[in-house]
Amino acid sequence: MKRKPYDQRSDLEKLRAQWTKATGLLRSKNQWSAAFLRAVIAVEIAANFAIRREFESKSRFADRFVDRILIWANGINGKFDHLLKPLHHGRRTASTIASLYVDVQQINRKRNAIMHSGEFMDEEEARLLVEKIRRVIETLVGIYEPDFELKDKSR
Repeated sequence: MKRKPYDQRSDLEKLRAQWTKATGLLRSKNQWSAAFLRAVIAVEIAANFAIRREFESKSRFADRFVDRILIWANGINGKFDHLLKPLHHGRRTASTIASLYVDVQQINRKRNAIMHSGEFMDEEEARLLVEKIRRVIETLVGIYEPDFELKDKSR
């Protein structure tokens, strides 16, 4: 069976593909930074999914417009700061988003250190942060898809 091209996949399909790659890299010796960065991509896709769901339920904006907003928000921090936190303000999910944002800030700091300063990670740090990313993704996506769970071969 031929795989669906990546650019034709839904956000959740892309998220699962990135997660599979991240957890596969965790099993590879000395691929800790790469595994973490793939997991960061997955968490950003999870944010895209959540934001798209919010816009679908609250507006009639064209998909192309929402795509531009996602680009404008610029990264996981921007998506939480500029979109997710305001979209959830005053709702029962606001405290969940706020608690996730604490982890997102730590994840983003490490991502920036790797991407902009060339830092590396050791296995322990990578596993700790990838597990934190798992919790962020499952909690965030779980707001919209209550039975959502990431699966990987390393668990």
